[in-house]
Formats: sequence, structure tokens, C-alpha cells
Amino acid sequence: MLFTIQNLYHIVANNTLQDWRKAFEGAKVETEIKGQDGRSLPAWWLPSAVACAALFLSLSGTALFFLLCHWLVGFKAWALFAPVNEVGEYQISILVLY
Repeated sequence: MLFTIQNLYHIVANNTLQDWRKAFEGAKVETEIKGQDGRSLPAWWLPSAVACAALFLSLSGTALFFLLCHWLVGFKAWALFAPVNEVGEYQISILVLY
């Protein structure tokens, strides 16, 4: 059953339980997919292993970068700043004395 704007408007306007059941009765999703040998296969909407690994590595790398910048000031200076030999026209110089 294809949903059209008129059908959805009719369902929302009347807002009866039977209309909602009628609208979604043909929308059953197959929960388990069987292979040729009878074993169940992963769901078709499951992301690939490469995508999961890439997401894990990018989130872990971002968290590690943030924590290293928080814990090690030298790492933050190396990662986010560059050394300068002379001060330009629109640059600000900060002198830190210990």
C-alpha cells in the first residue's frame, strides 16, 4: 500500500485506531532472514563491518586527541600551533616568563 498525502491526511484528521491499523497492516518487516543452509543471516539494514570499524576509530581518535590536548600541554602546542620566527603586522606576541 502506497501512502499518499490524502491518505495520511485522512488518517490524521480522523485519528481513529482502526484507520491507523488499516494503514500499517501491510507494513510488516521480516525479522529473520535465513540463508541457503538454514542459518540466520544478519539483518539487511545492519551496517558493514568496515563502516563500524571506521566509526569506532574516528570516535576513539577524536576522544584520544581531546584527552591528550587536555592532559599534555606540549602535545596541544605541537598539534594546534606552529612556531614563528618573526611577528607579522597583524599578529600578537605573548612572552611567557617562568
